[in-house]
Amino acid sequence: MTDYEPYLADPAEPHRPGPLARWQPLLTVLSVLLVVIALGFLWLHSRGRQDPALTVPEVPASPAATAPAVPIPSAAP
Repeated sequence: MTDYEPYLADPAEPHRPGPLARWQPLLTVLSVLLVVIALGFLWLHSRGRQDPALTVPEVPASPAATAPAVPIPSAAP
């Protein structure tokens, strides 16, 4: 066996924060806000849209409703 002992930080050493530690709360709020805005935009953008393949075609009530409006020539005297 060797005399290997892992390095343990001295508790008296001060904790050194990372370079963005001061900005972490602001960046967290901005990222959450960005996600909420993006989801809202996607919801509003897709609202009211529907796939045309899902629509049911209208069935006419009677065949006369689909007949074109052609004037019938009257018999001239």
